[in-house]
Amino acid sequence: MGRQNKQRQIRKGWELPRGVAPIAEAPVDRVRKGSRNAATDRRPVIGCSQDVPMQEYRGGAGFDSGVISPIRSAGGDTIELKRAHNSLLNISIRIPPEILGHVFYWTVLERRILPRLRGGSLHVLLVCHYWQEVASQTPRLWSFWGHLLVHWYQRFKLSRSVPADLVLNGYIVGERSPPVREALRLALREHAQTDIINSVQLWNERRPILEQVLAALTPDEGEVRTSSIRIINLRLVNASRFMARLRFPQLTYLCLSTGTQVVDLRHLGEHTGALSTLVLTLENHGASALPTVSELLLLFLYNPRLEDVTLHRLLSRIIPPGFPIIRVPLRNLKRLTIDGEAQSIFQLMKHLAYPADLEAISLMVADYGPSSICDTLGKVALDYFQLQSGRRVEVGIDVRTLCKSISVQADSILEGADGNAMGTSARFIVYVPLFTGRRQYVQLCLDLVGCVPPLEVTAFRGELSARIVQRVIKTMPNILDLHLVHAELEPGFLRHIPTTPNVRLLPSLRQLCLEESSTHEGSWQPLVELLAELSADGNDISLTMLEPQEHICRHVLRNIELLVAAFDVDGSVDADCPFDWCGVTEEG
Repeated sequence: MGRQNKQRQIRKGWELPRGVAPIAEAPVDRVRKGSRNAATDRRPVIGCSQDVPMQEYRGGAGFDSGVISPIRSAGGDTIELKRAHNSLLNISIRIPPEILGHVFYWTVLERRILPRLRGGSLHVLLVCHYWQEVASQTPRLWSFWGHLLVHWYQRFKLSRSVPADLVLNGYIVGERSPPVREALRLALREHAQTDIINSVQLWNERRPILEQVLAALTPDEGEVRTSSIRIINLRLVNASRFMARLRFPQLTYLCLSTGTQVVDLRHLGEHTGALSTLVLTLENHGASALPTVSELLLLFLYNPRLEDVTLHRLLSRIIPPGFPIIRVPLRNLKRLTIDGEAQSIFQLMKHLAYPADLEAISLMVADYGPSSICDTLGKVALDYFQLQSGRRVEVGIDVRTLCKSISVQADSILEGADGNAMGTSARFIVYVPLFTGRRQYVQLCLDLVGCVPPLEVTAFRGELSARIVQRVIKTMPNILDLHLVHAELEPGFLRHIPTTPNVRLLPSLRQLCLEESSTHEGSWQPLVELLAELSADGNDISLTMLEPQEHICRHVLRNIELLVAAFDVDGSVDADCPFDWCGVTEEG
């Protein structure tokens, strides 16, 4: 009899089951059986405070009108009623989507961490009633498909409606890459047509695979405007058709190599406009594949927001002789890196107008002899610093015996009319290859400093002879840090240094480091003379000795009184003595 009454009630119009409150007061969590006051029933829930009534929690994904509309409707059947009731008990309601995202990350994307979940973990989101909302609130989790094509096959089905980060930058050694299947090709084309691709970075899988992926992303005809792609990094793949058919108004990072494709930089500039980072490798695969300086300048003009520009393998053939000087303002430029032929670097830099807060210029020259490099880069440096009026420039020169390059770093501060510092620190860095011996190497560095008058040298390190030491003291009078390596000095060499009356030698010197600074015992006396001259009038200098020879240690101990007097230190050698005995043993 009771069963017939229940069926009669369903025919008249189903009612809420016992224990389920009206919608206005419907609790989110499971209602206790037999509860008369479900609206104020308090139960602990993951991700919520235990002091908050369950109907007040709205942080879970999917708690909207779509969940409770079947319960409000006057018609329907028992199956829909159960689905609506179960949806209130769904895990996506009880747990916030952020937590669900992390759970699914470990079960789906990191299956090697939890191998037992490998069997059905790929479809765990599909059984969740509101998995799309969970995915939309954790986009970084589902946008990345993996570094290999085999990873793409495991994950692209879960990301059909989520923006994708397409990255292929690895391959399995000794195994052949799987072909691009039709299902994946359709998914790529669907993502491209719906404009839900964040980045395209293809360079390390097999080249045929990269070309198939790029072909699936390229429209068949006409030009398509994409507003989602913000990063493009394409190497070892022909990207000319892809870059010509698409427009990228939101693209901020672009890395291209012109060696495997002919990319028209003029059209590339027209198709972009928001670039902040540009990396171009101008590989020499025929003269027709090389862009011209006009194309580069147009690319700069179309992207005034450029902050970081890197040009690899800049060749002289891209700059025709007699090309007019056109200054392209790069008002937001922070870093400029160029490597290539010296003459090409110099000509290109003459076309650029640098901002006041430029942080760094890095140049690496790949040709010419030392004198030509010095002359060319000196002109570049002079041209750069003449444009920066009002700068106080400090330079640190480091000539290491085992290094293959000279690094000239200049920290400059732009000062305003009131004398206050404006802008940020900037560095001018010049890398010059090592062509000849160490002595000529140091000579080249000094020549470079000499042709740039505004530079104020603050640090120098190199293998020096007496003549070079004399020139260092003459060229860099305000040096703060002097590091002498294998300094071969002769007694009385200071007499050959021109001095000014009442002006102390190197008055700003604060640190002096001697590294293997003598090859015979008699050469220590000139260093003592140098120290005595530098420490005149109470000049406070810190002396550091690196790897001194044994006979030098004995000579230092014999002449300790002279050295202590030279440094104006009373008493014996103790912790207050300005000597740093690096490499000196107790026996020595």
